[in-house]
Amino acid sequence: MLKIHLTKTSTANGLQISFDILCIGGTNFYKTTYNDTRITVNDLVNVEFEFSQDNDASIKTKYIARKILRYCTVKIKVNNSAEKICSDEPTWEVIGDTLPKLSYRTTNWAKPAPNDVFVFHIDVTISAFKVEATIYKKLCDDTEFTDFQLTTSDGSVAVHKAHLAALSDVFKAMLCRREWKETNEGHIQMSGVSLQTLQHLKDYMYMGTLPADELLLPLLSIASCYMITELRNECISKLTQIIRPENLYDILKYSFENEIPELTFSIMRATPEGVLADAEKALLEKRSKEEIKEE
Repeated sequence: MLKIHLTKTSTANGLQISFDILCIGGTNFYKTTYNDTRITVNDLVNVEFEFSQDNDASIKTKYIARKILRYCTVKIKVNNSAEKICSDEPTWEVIGDTLPKLSYRTTNWAKPAPNDVFVFHIDVTISAFKVEATIYKKLCDDTEFTDFQLTTSDGSVAVHKAHLAALSDVFKAMLCRREWKETNEGHIQMSGVSLQTLQHLKDYMYMGTLPADELLLPLLSIASCYMITELRNECISKLTQIIRPENLYDILKYSFENEIPELTFSIMRATPEGVLADAEKALLEKRSKEEIKEE
């Protein structure tokens, strides 16, 4: 059995993570889950750890790093290893073996016995760096060779059809069928959307970037309407990470009104009971103040 406690300390470029591991018994294997050791580094990668104990009582540590943004090129550096590009199809990487700093053995056999106790301390430093995708930045800034417009009441943004079609099957169907007026007119009217949100959509299309936290909900609305699955998932993931007692009710209300159950379930799974209780208290206080004003 492995019991793990971790602490995180932010550094200039990433995180310093310390694991204190209590191992009781013989050969053990432990695989992390979201609730214990999944770590987000610089909003660029999600890192999970895996620990296994060999017969010599050492702990083997592995990690897997998954990019958060699909079009973004990210380099990751773990401990003193060389920087590596984070793969679109990541695999488990070995960090190394660690011997116990304290042990109590009930047998002299080489293989650990059921009552043996081992204590490990493992430090891991992780840094993540965004590599500027120059060609995508140039395409995003281009206006000379664009051939389609995303339009709203206060303006429009120019895009390339090929990029738009790759983003969503809904857009692809619009662009491929001549009977659709959007194809013939060279633009699509997106009602109820601000020009700022359209620019955020374009930034995501070309460079995989997301806007500030408070601007995610209108972008999620577009992703849901036009079935942009990856953008939808990334918005939900980031919204889940920023849940606080003061914004919990509003985000849950949005998920119900816009019929996005994935957001609701994600929030409920990831939100501690204490935050839920604080949110309920804050909501009741807000309603009480509003009732007093009405009187």
